[in-house]
Amino acid sequence: AEEGFFADANFLDRAPTEVVIFADQLKDAGLVSEAAEGSPPFVRTAGYAVLPRLMATSQPDLVAVLMPDFRAPDEEALGTSAPVPREILEAIGGVPVVVSTRFEYPERAKRALHSLGHLLLLPQTRSPFSSAGGLDAEFADNNFIFAVKSPDAASFVLDIEVSIHQPEIR
Repeated sequence: AEEGFFADANFLDRAPTEVVIFADQLKDAGLVSEAAEGSPPFVRTAGYAVLPRLMATSQPDLVAVLMPDFRAPDEEALGTSAPVPREILEAIGGVPVVVSTRFEYPERAKRALHSLGHLLLLPQTRSPFSSAGGLDAEFADNNFIFAVKSPDAASFVLDIEVSIHQPEIR
């Protein structure tokens, strides 16, 4: 954020925009000055404990869950981040939730996503924000995204068991 990663988040209308990055143990810190008309977004970090208080004062337009851990049956987590607590998902209410993954879901997991019906706002697709150098990359940070609406749908997709083959380390 300090390097301007979110500088163009509101480039279309330059409306006051606030980006809050939440994680299990982040400290509450403002990184840029207050959100204002015609200015780059206000960016801050916060721990999960702050979220219910923030949600009481203003509702976000969008929530993003970047590369959450997915658990395969009888396996360790496929990453190192802590799961998003259920009470946090409930606090966001009916706000759309975009989830990024490092990999494309196998067919079984895609069927689970599609079972959400109208709560699946965007089926899993390759992300324009992927760190991959090309379209053939199987694994890359934020390689694929999908979007859902409702705390129950967000909880459901974050609990999907995903079995994938482990990539070769080169």
